[in-house]
Amino acid sequence: MRSLRLHIPPTGRASAGSSLGKLRVRTKTAVPTVFAVLVGWVALTAAGTAEAAENGGTRSVFAEGADLRALGMGGAFTAVGGSLASLDWNPAGLAGVSRTQFSFGRTSYFGEEIGESHVAGVLPSWRWGSVALGIRHFGVQGIESRDSRNQVLDDGFSSNQLQASLAYARPMGDSWSVGATGKFRREQLGDFSANGLGLDVGARFHPATTFDWDSDWAHGLSLGASWVNFIEPEIRLEQDNVVDPSAFRIGMALERTWIGGSHLVAALDLESSSPEGTQLRTGAEWTLHPMLSLRTGVGGTGSSIGAGVHWQDFDVDYAFEDRGLGSVHRIGLSYELGATTSERRLQFLEQQESQLQARLERAFQDRQEERIVDLIRVAEEARKAGDLDEALSVIDVALTLAPEREGAIDVQANIYFDQGVAMEKKNRLSEASLAFGRVLSLRTDDKDAAEAKARVDAESSRRAARAQGIREAFADAMDSFAEGDWGAAKSGFEKVIAASPKDEEAKAMLRRTEGSIDREFREVQANIPLWIGQGRYRQAAESIAKLRSVEGDTPRLMALLTQLNSSKSRAIADATSSTSEPGPVSDPAPTVEKTRTAPRMSATELEDLYRRGMQSSQNGRSADAIRFFELVFADAPNYAQVRENLVREYLTVGMEQFAAGKLEEAIDLWTRAVDADPGNAKAQGYLERAQRHRSRAKEIRGGSDE
Repeated sequence: MRSLRLHIPPTGRASAGSSLGKLRVRTKTAVPTVFAVLVGWVALTAAGTAEAAENGGTRSVFAEGADLRALGMGGAFTAVGGSLASLDWNPAGLAGVSRTQFSFGRTSYFGEEIGESHVAGVLPSWRWGSVALGIRHFGVQGIESRDSRNQVLDDGFSSNQLQASLAYARPMGDSWSVGATGKFRREQLGDFSANGLGLDVGARFHPATTFDWDSDWAHGLSLGASWVNFIEPEIRLEQDNVVDPSAFRIGMALERTWIGGSHLVAALDLESSSPEGTQLRTGAEWTLHPMLSLRTGVGGTGSSIGAGVHWQDFDVDYAFEDRGLGSVHRIGLSYELGATTSERRLQFLEQQESQLQARLERAFQDRQEERIVDLIRVAEEARKAGDLDEALSVIDVALTLAPEREGAIDVQANIYFDQGVAMEKKNRLSEASLAFGRVLSLRTDDKDAAEAKARVDAESSRRAARAQGIREAFADAMDSFAEGDWGAAKSGFEKVIAASPKDEEAKAMLRRTEGSIDREFREVQANIPLWIGQGRYRQAAESIAKLRSVEGDTPRLMALLTQLNSSKSRAIADATSSTSEPGPVSDPAPTVEKTRTAPRMSATELEDLYRRGMQSSQNGRSADAIRFFELVFADAPNYAQVRENLVREYLTVGMEQFAAGKLEEAIDLWTRAVDADPGNAKAQGYLERAQRHRSRAKEIRGGSDE
């Protein structure tokens, strides 16, 4: 075993500088005490580590970091971030760590008696920043102590130095990150020990983000600065305090994707300290393959090379340093676990967004419920006041918003019953029969409506002197009319008129049927551009076919059909021209969007507008929410849940407009909702029912088209 020897001068008194302190020992007798030999601490450190030999014992053995990635790059790591290595070089770099990391390492210097161990870990948080903890131990064993006669005083002693570091770093926007490391140091030499505290501070900067540089190389450029021992640790082993001097580092790093997809990191540092002046460090790391990285560098202690082998979440790192007193081989292990900060942030935001969406959806449902309850109340009041047209119009609005609402259906049945009674009193028996029939379609077990319908039907037949067959044909036509089967109703009334040309009721109902057919045509005509724009060709074709079954191949229907076929042919041509092998073409899916350019706004601008939209939505300011969401949606339609939020606000405001009688404004808003999300069933339902309501409005208000 190699031994280290310290010699005590004959005076019995000696002192020397240490990397962490000074020791002054006095002898009390002619024979020096065992601890008198400890005055040679500087010589011990110089023999134990190359760093002490190179800086003359003026700096701590912990002046160089312990991370093997950084050491393999010559210690040029001030501007490089995103790894646990930043704990010792620049704490601001810890802000870029994305996953929880741990590292372990052990190094022997020039023999088994001198060694260093380290363990470190970092816990990053997207919200609070990164916290890191590192512990390093440097020890020398087997030291012989001799007196002035060169006699061994004891069996030997050891020295130990311990440093515990606690660091915190966080990003300050997209460009800056800052950090600080508090250090606790403990030095023990034989039976002497002392403690000291220090502080490192640092910053890291991405200029491309601040100055909006677009070039590829600029996005990989980072600058860093750190002040090591901003608060200098002081150690006092006996009488005098010795300070570990501060050092200031500035650095630049460039990261780029290189040949064959490999990744290159090049770094340069300048370090200035009072005992050593200014030193230049350079380093590079070339990741040839996701499993292998090679490193090299030149620093204050000499040249170095290194390598890293990556397998799943484990890294095995090696570093070789050519130091003044010999070569040093280092090996270490690091491990990453858990989700990245980006993934955790996304998960949190998605959870928050989901909870917020649920609250907003409940608020939407509550507002809709309040509106429907209010509409039912208004309709019932209008019915009791005898204003049946107004009552029908209002209850139709309620049923447009909630088609299956039982209370609204019951009110509608009551209105139809009152309408039937009113028509019967006016001797408009066919209309009374129609109204009572609608009551029965809503309440099949309504005995009063059934009796009233039978009564008015019998009276109508008696007055028209209809034969049994004609009565049955008229009844069937009336049933078809009530069900909205205009083709069957038209043909039935025409049959009755052919058999009984003087049947005025049949003529009146035929005119009403033709008016309903005309309204349905106008509804389809208004919807054709919307359906074509959404790629809903099948629905458009089915609607035209239904009208053709009623009125045949009329010129106006043929014009609609030509418009539809021309649009579909253009869509097919556009689809097949973009593919090398044309195949069978089906209706374009409603959810297919037009190609959009890349977002023009920055991520920060989009996030700010989206946040303001959400705040407006939560505060019930739907108009403001629509404005913010529309800006985001126009620039980045897939950003967060902007589509869902925008559609919900369209539905909300449209519902308010519709309930207030502003039909066209509501239809416009719901059309925009369908445009934004063609697959949204609620938006489609609102729009189609509103358009049907518009078609029924004339019938409700004025009866026939005469």
